[in-house]
Amino acid sequence: MEALKRLRHRLQRPVHLPVQLDLVVKGAEDAGDWPVAEGLAQETVDMMAKTGNRPMEAAARFRLATVADLAGDPETARKEFESAAGIFASLPPDPTVESYRADAQIHLADLEVQTGHPHRALARLLRIQGMVGKASEGGSVTGYFRAL
Repeated sequence: MEALKRLRHRLQRPVHLPVQLDLVVKGAEDAGDWPVAEGLAQETVDMMAKTGNRPMEAAARFRLATVADLAGDPETARKEFESAAGIFASLPPDPTVESYRADAQIHLADLEVQTGHPHRALARLLRIQGMVGKASEGGSVTGYFRAL
């Protein structure tokens, strides 16, 4: 975390820090260092939560949830996907927001299947079936049908 402190001091404008952290998170992911990637993604969430910028916080939580899932931490992934989905649901409707909302629900259903709750996953997927076309990528739509 000493490198993170140095990075903070070198940046002139704090708004750049989440972008820089995301690049470092990506580097840790590429190296397969999941604990570091998850820790840095958590740091980004903590910073965004302090700004009051709800869309950025939701996006950071979504990113943390994705990293936690890949790191084999389903509890953190579930908690952060639920937090992100709740924030996205509170925002004004917008194609990007709707896409993230759908993606979060699909990821939550997939986690429910992974943790032995297929009936919960099915109920969730049936509730969001009208949102599936709003998912951001074809992979999420595929995930919807895989989980279903």
